[in-house]
Amino acid sequence: MIIPFVSLPGRYARALFEIGEKRNILNELSDDFRKFVNLMLQDKNLFPCYVKRSDAKNLCETLGNVFNLNTVFVLFINVLVENGRLDIISKIADIFNKAILRERNERNITVYSSSDLTSEQQNNIKETVQKLFSEKINVQYETDRDILTGFVIKTDGIMIDASGKEVVRQLNKYLKSTEIL
Repeated sequence: MIIPFVSLPGRYARALFEIGEKRNILNELSDDFRKFVNLMLQDKNLFPCYVKRSDAKNLCETLGNVFNLNTVFVLFINVLVENGRLDIISKIADIFNKAILRERNERNITVYSSSDLTSEQQNNIKETVQKLFSEKINVQYETDRDILTGFVIKTDGIMIDASGKEVVRQLNKYLKSTEIL
């Protein structure tokens, strides 16, 4: 996986990543991103575009205190406010977290199934999927009622569709190609 540090959000993510790496606070910064982005998603008017930058910086300081955010993170948010770039915070967070995963040689994977999986099923899927990747995998399991049977696995641009719908689609495609239908 190539970390796109060349984009504008990528350059911001890289700067914070390098500072976090030097100070050994990458995990804390990642947690702060999660808290801050979730807060912004909950209240889209938290930082209205017409507010003065000094007021926005004061709000950042207050949020930093209330949510116990790292000082480096609060200063970083202030830089985004000063440069009028707070609107790209989600993209920066995404790139930053991908860089952390790459640094740790880890990969996040989500498994979608039609019903809750037993612990044994989860372990079997994890063991099987682990063989496909060289990184350590972190698996999250989610229920998707649109999947009638089987499961779908998604990770950074890769999808493994082992659902019943996909099996039928592949069988239909095969039968059409062999002129049986």
